[in-house]
Amino acid sequence: MRSTTTNLKKLLSLLPWANAAVYAVVAAVAHPSYRLTVFCDFAQALLALTLAAAFAVNAFSADERERWFWSLMTGGAIFWLASQGAWSYYEIWLRVPPPDPGIGGMLLFLHLAPMTAALIVTPHKRSAIPPLTVLSIAMLFTWWLFVYTYFVVPWQYIHASLELYGQAFNVLYDTEDFIFIGLLALGVAHSKGSWRWLYIRFLAGSAAYAAGAGILDRLISKQQ
Repeated sequence: MRSTTTNLKKLLSLLPWANAAVYAVVAAVAHPSYRLTVFCDFAQALLALTLAAAFAVNAFSADERERWFWSLMTGGAIFWLASQGAWSYYEIWLRVPPPDPGIGGMLLFLHLAPMTAALIVTPHKRSAIPPLTVLSIAMLFTWWLFVYTYFVVPWQYIHASLELYGQAFNVLYDTEDFIFIGLLALGVAHSKGSWRWLYIRFLAGSAAYAAGAGILDRLISKQQ
C-alpha cells in the first residue's frame, strides 16, 4: 500500500512538468483555432486535477494537522478546477466566449480562500494547539465571500460596468494573492527541512503565477 502511494506521488509530481512542456510547444507552433482552445482548456483542467489529486493523496497519508493542510489545499484546487470547468463549458460545449463577469471568475477568486486557511494551520509546527476548526474555516471562507460581494458584485448587477468590474476583481484578486504569497514567505522563514523546501516551491510557483497573470491582464487590456 505504501509503495503504491509513493509511486502515485511520483507520477503526480511528474505530470505538471509534462503538461507544461507540451503546453509550451503547442502554444509556440499552433495557430488560433477551436482545436487549440480545446487543447488549452483540457491542459489547464488537467493541471488543476493533478494538483487536487496530489494534495488528496498527501491528505490521505498525513496526521491530523498535516491532514487539515492537505485537505484545504485539495479544496482550493477543486475550486480552481471548477472555475476552469465553467469556462470550458462555454468555450468547448457551447462554442461561445465565457460570460464576463461570470461564475468562473468567482470560483477562481474563492480558490485561494481554503489555501490561505491551509497555511494558517501551520502544519510544520508540532504544537499542542489544535488546528483550525470547521467553524473557523467557514468564517474565513465567508469573510472572503463577503469581501467579493461587497467590492465586486455591485459592478455586476447593481451598477453594471464591465470596466469597473474588471478593475475591482483584479485589485481584490491581487490582494488575496499577495496575502497568500506573504503567508508562504512566513512559512519559509519559520520552517525547516522538507516543509521549508515545500513552502519555497509553493512560493516560487505562486510568485510566477501572479507575475504571469499581471502580464496577461495588461496584454488583454491593450487589445481591447
